[in-house]
Amino acid sequence: MQNQEQVFNFGQYHDTSRYIVQPKIEGRIITVDVVRDKNNHEIAVCRRELLRTLNGAGTSVQVFKNEKLEKVIDQIKKKYGNKSINIANLKKE
Repeated sequence: MQNQEQVFNFGQYHDTSRYIVQPKIEGRIITVDVVRDKNNHEIAVCRRELLRTLNGAGTSVQVFKNEKLEKVIDQIKKKYGNKSINIANLKKE
């Protein structure tokens, strides 16, 4: 759906309790993968998705370093413990 009118019209004819509706935000998708080995050495990999499949899989990405983003990821990791995680972000352009 591209606008609020379409969302409203959809809601008139469908059971909306079965759906999650969120705003459409234009921008590039950035993900950060945090992986650990068996000795708990970890690395955070920031990547900007350049091409995605229709079901949302990033097939072409640009890996980059961003210390500010990595600090935010460190705070999230501290909150949720010693787990491998993937965090997706949207960068408005």
